[in-house]
Amino acid sequence: MSLPIIIIIAIVWLAWFIWKNHEPSASAKPSASATGIRINASNPYHNDYVKLTVNSNQPYIRFDIAGCNYRGNLNGCLGEFEGWLEREPDNPHDSTAVKVMHSSGKHVGYVPRNYDGDRVKDNHQYPRPCRGYLLKTDSGYYGICAVLA
Repeated sequence: MSLPIIIIIAIVWLAWFIWKNHEPSASAKPSASATGIRINASNPYHNDYVKLTVNSNQPYIRFDIAGCNYRGNLNGCLGEFEGWLEREPDNPHDSTAVKVMHSSGKHVGYVPRNYDGDRVKDNHQYPRPCRGYLLKTDSGYYGICAVLA
């Protein structure tokens, strides 16, 4: 076999290998924009009072995002965001854990363990689109999330 043919075969195989093993991008995840959910913050730069409200023309479930302060630096995720909920069956603390993911692919927290799991954690296809709002207060990160009921 000639050298140019071997190089072409190697390039094609490498391209196929990269494509086959590539992690799906955050844009390939479910989008919350079709849900019609919007989250607004009044006074988002005043740490002593922030009111987060959800606006939706469809029934939704709202919950506080648990564990934000354990996720490291979330400054790139502040403000309203689209994301998705994803099961985490290998979680050592909760085998029914559902994590909240930012559209950038960053894990920002969890659906609270003691939350009404029947409505959020069960009977749904995952990943499940959601919309959230994350802010930084004097005591750390705080976020809410909303999904269609």
